[in-house]
Amino acid sequence: MGAISGLILILLYFVLPRILKLFPGGQQDLPTETRIVLSISGFLQEHVFLLSGAAIAFGVAFVTWFKTPRGRRAFDGALLKVPKLGKVQRQIATSRFASTASILQAAGCDVFTVLGVGGKACGNAALEAAFARAAESVRRGSTISDGLEREPEVDPLLKQMVGVGEKSGELDSCLDRLVKYYDEEVPRSVKRFLAVLEPTLLVFAGVVVAFILLAALMPIFQLYEKM
Repeated sequence: MGAISGLILILLYFVLPRILKLFPGGQQDLPTETRIVLSISGFLQEHVFLLSGAAIAFGVAFVTWFKTPRGRRAFDGALLKVPKLGKVQRQIATSRFASTASILQAAGCDVFTVLGVGGKACGNAALEAAFARAAESVRRGSTISDGLEREPEVDPLLKQMVGVGEKSGELDSCLDRLVKYYDEEVPRSVKRFLAVLEPTLLVFAGVVVAFILLAALMPIFQLYEKM
């Protein structure tokens, strides 16, 4: 994507403006596609410093916001809602939580330590906050499964396994089985996600580059026909 973005910038910033010089009549003699792309190219050339400054300012503002607890929770929560990617993110975070929680549960730690440390280990701030709220529910007298049921971000399979573990008295074993399941399922989910992502990116990039190249070549063909 970086290489494709660089190619697009080169075409817009350097190549297309030189094509315009071949036409003494100006842009009115050019095809519609070429005029559209040249307008974008002209905007980039006229506001290159403004756009660069805005990009830097946006990057600094985003990093500053992302480092705040609220910003991190909002960003991680948004990732969970992205189609395909959100599912993979939730599975990885759930596997990390279950792995840590099963060890702590087997070691005899209290439920607040299990949920608190396991939540921090999951790697997703939105889910960490959900586990913290579930711990507060337990503190008020709820079971772990009831506390998790109130959190829509938490993986449904984790809720089921926790419920089974609480009823059977083997919560650590149930969490361990969930980890083993996700150890096999996560690679498959990542593979399926990439199988969709890669062609989507290629098609999108191909359409953009093809449109720009078409806009660059059409005036040349038009000039050749006139000659």
